Amino acid sequence: MGQHMGNHEADGAMARSAKERGGYRWGGGFPVPNLELEFHLGPLQSALRPFSVISLTLPRDSRIAMKFSLLFWALAPLAAAHFHLQYPESRGFDENTMAQFPCGGLSQSSNRTKVPISGSLPVSLRMGHSRTAVEVLLALGTNPGDNYNITLVHTFQINGLGPFCLPHVDFTEKLLGMNLTDGMNATLQVQSNGDPTGGLYACADIQFDSSVKYEQPSVCTNGSGIAATPFPSAAAQRNANESTGNGEAQGSGTSSGSTSTSSGAAVPLQTAAWGVLGAALAGGLAVL
Repeated sequence: MGQHMGNHEADGAMARSAKERGGYRWGGGFPVPNLELEFHLGPLQSALRPFSVISLTLPRDSRIAMKFSLLFWALAPLAAAHFHLQYPESRGFDENTMAQFPCGGLSQSSNRTKVPISGSLPVSLRMGHSRTAVEVLLALGTNPGDNYNITLVHTFQINGLGPFCLPHVDFTEKLLGMNLTDGMNATLQVQSNGDPTGGLYACADIQFDSSVKYEQPSVCTNGSGIAATPFPSAAAQRNANESTGNGEAQGSGTSSGSTSTSSGAAVPLQTAAWGVLGAALAGGLAVL
């Protein structure tokens, strides 16, 4: 009996202590009048800003029977907003500066990914928007500034959330306009349509190396709900940071979050509108 009363007294002290701190905290199943829960999400705070502290109020006489993992997974899509460049290794990720051209406002990395001097390289992304216009650019040199004047992959559409990979992004002398030499530095930039306008940018600093052979990294996978679609030629020639997720020009009245489909969405990847890169994309996705 004394122990039972002691438990109630302890519960009451816990509740009073929590209330004095501005609300009742996560409990072990005791009755909680007007329970307020605060979840401090630690490393997720920067990604979930301004949702880094979540408060809930439960009705009188409620009992807690929830697990934190449920809340975590419910909030996970918020943390996956925009897109991440996973390979080649990116300069980093800062959602607060990702709209800054070039490279999302991030400085050059001293850790360059070494890639073959000829052939192709994989580009792996993790998508956080359900419909995105994406383009892959390249700038040659150690300090290219904003001179991303080589288009490796023209603007196309990615539908779906999660991992997406272009296993073979080709680079040739004809495309680059010059011969690559051993040890030459370059920076690859992936850019997408903005949220809601402008663009989002992520960069990877690379070095061409004659001793490196093509190797597909483990992150080069495609989620089951991911699909890539070429835009018609006019939309494909438009920079991704001037496009909506549907391939329309920004400001034309079509929202990137619209459920309508552009005329290019039904075009097979092997059509002439997509060209050689489209065929390579189709073939690469087929073997993953």
